[in-house]
Amino acid sequence: CEEPGKRWTHRFDGAGERTTSAKTARGPSGAGRIATLRMDLETTAIMPTWDLYQVISAEGQNWSSGHRQQALHMTGRIEVDDHGWTVDGMAYRDHSTGSRDWAGWGGNVMLSLVFPSGRVVVAVVAWTRDNTPVIDMGLIYEDDRFEKLRSVELPVLRDLDANPHTFRAILHRDRGEPIVLDGELLHSATLSFAEPNENLNGVDLDDPGNPLALFETPVRFRWPDGEVGHRSEERRVGKECRSRW
Repeated sequence: CEEPGKRWTHRFDGAGERTTSAKTARGPSGAGRIATLRMDLETTAIMPTWDLYQVISAEGQNWSSGHRQQALHMTGRIEVDDHGWTVDGMAYRDHSTGSRDWAGWGGNVMLSLVFPSGRVVVAVVAWTRDNTPVIDMGLIYEDDRFEKLRSVELPVLRDLDANPHTFRAILHRDRGEPIVLDGELLHSATLSFAEPNENLNGVDLDDPGNPLALFETPVRFRWPDGEVGHRSEERRVGKECRSRW
């Protein structure tokens, strides 16, 4: 941490495994041939940290006792073996604290968007295993102020190939017409959250329990005025919901 709450440096020099979205969507990954991996990155805050449990009630939210988020700008470089990429774009801090219990969790969609103007959009919907809604919230950060949304409509995961790849998000404000954002998926990375609290690379379809399949997908959305924003859409779903596909 270079400046608390505002600026950080991230460095890594180690190893990883080359894989694909299709492979990790159908099985665990992490025991194959390694590749050298180096990262040298800097992030700078473009908005204050905000607390989810100041927007919704923490009652019944067993997956964390605290959850804070913050939009960032990231620069630097990533190298894998003899290939390198310069990074200059949007990033996001998404951090839970406390005990975590996914029992009863059916799935969720979380959209985090950062626009060049400094506008930030966050929207979350979540449901239980019997499809009972438990979270429906959204925020717009613009002109140094937060606006809480009345409700949001987000695209739910349809299959292991992260479909749909084009979609629409609808943000319902307390006043005025809804904001309609058209988006597209750029890539997909998958994880499994296995009980009681294990994170696995890839979707473990053979786990006898009820692992949550998490698809982290970089996305691109267009604001009604034409401004284009990027970041990620997180779509998570349990075995019961996947069985209905």
